Amino acid sequence: MFIDHADEPLVLELGSERGAVVAHQTFLHFSGSFSLWDRLLVSAVIPVVIDQGGERPTAFDMQLPSPPSAGMSDIRVGARVRLSGTEDGDFSQFALGTDVYLPTGEAGMFVSNGGPCLAPRLLFGGKGEIFTWSINLGGLFHGSASPSALTYGGGAGLSFWGGRLLLSTELSAATTFQAMVAAAFEGREYKPQLSGEFVYVKDANRSIRQDIGHNIELLFGARVRLLAGASAGLAAGPGLTSGIGTPASRIVAALSWELPQDEKERVPDADGDGVADASDACPYASGPQRSAPAQSGCPDVDPDGDGVEAPDDACPDERGVRTKSWHSNGCPSVDDPDDDGIPDAVDACPDRRGKPSEDRTTNGCPDAAGGGAPTGVSPGPG
Repeated sequence: MFIDHADEPLVLELGSERGAVVAHQTFLHFSGSFSLWDRLLVSAVIPVVIDQGGERPTAFDMQLPSPPSAGMSDIRVGARVRLSGTEDGDFSQFALGTDVYLPTGEAGMFVSNGGPCLAPRLLFGGKGEIFTWSINLGGLFHGSASPSALTYGGGAGLSFWGGRLLLSTELSAATTFQAMVAAAFEGREYKPQLSGEFVYVKDANRSIRQDIGHNIELLFGARVRLLAGASAGLAAGPGLTSGIGTPASRIVAALSWELPQDEKERVPDADGDGVADASDACPYASGPQRSAPAQSGCPDVDPDGDGVEAPDDACPDERGVRTKSWHSNGCPSVDDPDDDGIPDAVDACPDRRGKPSEDRTTNGCPDAAGGGAPTGVSPGPG
């Protein structure tokens, strides 16, 4: 749930005359979302205008109506699917999303598009240990007389206090493009009007339209995690242009809560093999957990076809036999009862595990540095 208050989102300027059609506007948004398969996020937002008002300015000898104080706005439902990256701790993520605006708002209150609206978008972003970033590019396509627009923006944030505090800044923008496309087809020069060109239309909605405009806003904010699953945030910033809908300033306050998740579900696991990415030697290839860190989470493969899978095969390119020793498992059979890797033919101590030595009298004995071969044990041929 969050509250969004904007000052002067719709102001009419004709020469030296200036009047606010909408001098202030405050929305209360009820929102919720849930995720499926750790990839798809489904959301819904119900916005309600709890306070707004204007100055009923006069233009062309006609007084323009200002909206009543409260009413319903357009409900928004949306979906977003993450195509790359993991939900937590991945610095590079890519997603596709779209929102659908349903015309549930009241006409003549400057809170509705007057028809259905589709808002597809591309999302890029990521999250590091302390730095978070995002970029979005999309469109706003109206099924009414309202102009469609190109939407774009981005944000960045720094986290502190073990991730409990996030300080961020966000830039959001939209540019209507009907006039731009029309100018290109007609072969004339396109000149955007940053302040907007207002045309009063005498229709059932008694709305104000704009042929072309740019809406750019900048917000600075902070969010703090209060308790398990609960967080609060506050953001404020100016409007950087004077296109229709761009306020002089905006303040947003939010309070959110999410269902606690099992700690195991929070651990990033890109390939879903049950081995956390932090300890997965093959984070993008599914495999079982193993005692050897260099092999844990890697697929079971057997290139030499000897029945000993490659992660446990000391001789992955040679057919061998399974043994209990990691350094000879899967290697061709040798006569080595003490399993020290030194064949009996050159092992001075064939019944005891030892170390290799250049001295054939101590080669394969527990302490090759001294003592020699034990009494009664042949040093081998030669």
